[in-house]
Amino acid sequence: MSSSFAPFSHLSQEVVDQIIDSLLDTRESEPEISHFYACALVCRSFRHRSQKHIFHLTRVFHTSSATSCKDRVDSFHAILKDNPRIASYVRRLRLNMSSASEWMVDDPVFLQIMKLITRILPVGMQFELSIFGGWAKFQFMSNRTFETCFVKPFVTPFITSLDLENVFNIPVSLFAHCPHLVELKLINVTVEAVRPPHAIDIDHSLRPRPLEFEFRYCGDTIQILAETYVDFSHLQHLSVYGHYISSELDNINRILAASSRSLERLEFAFGTLRAPKYHSNISLSLLEFPNRRIGGQTF
Repeated sequence: MSSSFAPFSHLSQEVVDQIIDSLLDTRESEPEISHFYACALVCRSFRHRSQKHIFHLTRVFHTSSATSCKDRVDSFHAILKDNPRIASYVRRLRLNMSSASEWMVDDPVFLQIMKLITRILPVGMQFELSIFGGWAKFQFMSNRTFETCFVKPFVTPFITSLDLENVFNIPVSLFAHCPHLVELKLINVTVEAVRPPHAIDIDHSLRPRPLEFEFRYCGDTIQILAETYVDFSHLQHLSVYGHYISSELDNINRILAASSRSLERLEFAFGTLRAPKYHSNISLSLLEFPNRRIGGQTF
């Protein structure tokens, strides 16, 4: 097919861009983009704008296979090498990690991708990191490598959403140095009990101030984060889930105390109110927020 498509040759590039933009359904949080692939192949004047939509949301490690993850990284790196400008099209970067993708924290090809994307950061870029440990007690083989090669240069300066599930012995620097963090979700997560001598120094001026926080089955982790590493004074939405409300009550009250001036919505669901005395404690805590929305359920 010819690189120029006659019916559109008389249109300005601005008009062509508007035509391409009109294909995007902005009502969806993650719009369908398959038709942009076809547009990019129709003619050269369609390509630039179509690529902007294609790479607006970029997912890496969206598979459970280590081989598939590596293939995806290599393919994306080849695309960026062929057209470095594509790195500037990424407005929402989503990294879904698991034990199958642990190799990436010091992989030179992946780190080069991160360098290209973060070198030119657009205002309002969303960077979402999810780490799912599965049913095994997953932890990184080397927290210092994880910190120095990946977290410090490419995660904490930019991340807006952090989601950890079934991950253990996480270095606290992953939480402590995220000034742009908006959403934090922790399910069955522990942090390093003692700061190792070679761990990254903590700069408390970079403490995150999340607006949304969800946790379950985290034990002492919440206390450690709330007391030292995370500022919950701007929190607007708190969600707590678990089997027994008695096991999470201290953490709930701790977060409520920190967010008393900002909290707008509280959601919780538990299997059992273990003892009657906890009814009064919960009521007293919630009465401090007379104008807030409270959603709760016990089973």
